[in-house]
Amino acid sequence: MKKNEKIIIFIIFTIYVLYVYNMSFRKSYKVYNHKINDSNKLKEFVLNQNLDKNGYSNHFWYNDLPVNIKNNLNNISEYIKEQISNIHNIHSKYIYTIHDMSEIAVTGTKKSNAEKIFFQRHYDGPFLLYPCKIERVIIAIQGKDSTHTIFEDQSISLKTNEGMLFDYDRSPHYITVNKNQDNKSKEKRILLKLHYYIYNPSFFELFSKYICIQPHINYAYYSRDDLEKNKNIDGLRSKLILIFGFIFTNFDKFAYLSYISFIIYLISKKNIFLYLCIFLILVQILLFSISLSFIFKS
Repeated sequence: MKKNEKIIIFIIFTIYVLYVYNMSFRKSYKVYNHKINDSNKLKEFVLNQNLDKNGYSNHFWYNDLPVNIKNNLNNISEYIKEQISNIHNIHSKYIYTIHDMSEIAVTGTKKSNAEKIFFQRHYDGPFLLYPCKIERVIIAIQGKDSTHTIFEDQSISLKTNEGMLFDYDRSPHYITVNKNQDNKSKEKRILLKLHYYIYNPSFFELFSKYICIQPHINYAYYSRDDLEKNKNIDGLRSKLILIFGFIFTNFDKFAYLSYISFIIYLISKKNIFLYLCIFLILVQILLFSISLSFIFKS
């Protein structure tokens, strides 16, 4: 490799790593407590459904809900939209509610093999590098003290009508359950999950729809469908889900390691570090290709 080529690659590499750092650094979450008037209607709806008799989790997509429950959910989502507007100090017209991703989730007493991913550190979405800001709001329609969501420096246990707001693609977290507390409570944990795209007015409308909103919708349906299909499957597939979850969550670290490997190669001129750098770059390309595929899924 010639000196000029090394310099050009180093400059491009530096710009890329700075971009990854900037994207991964945009982590945010906030807990708030507001009384939501319509939450009891959602709770009644859920408890009147035929929930999984095997004790697994249940999920109800917004588009599958009856009209009256949709209306209740719309009222809540509009209220939360105003809260997000106040939190970020931006006009609500720049906040787009992604109803296609909205769902009511009921946690089960039994954890499926596929759901083990939630108990290891993970991002909810694989779109770290996308120039999009999608915020997930989780509201406890019926809270449970035994369940905690662990962010990097805070443990959150949502009580009924409490909510938390975080970046869908950039806020790593995992779930823990206090089994002693959990065994004492027979109540189910019922969560309302809402999603909002923080719109950048300088982006073209087509860009917002096809690069930011639609891939997130596609991923939400694909990942949920995949979890449902593999509830009872153990073995290689469930382990692959955990492995890919780990790799996606540490995408930024792969970028930093490849950059460091390249610098060491430039200094030491040992090819082993160049090969390591190439390997780590190929891993990043693979991960980005997977996330890119959700633009075209339907």
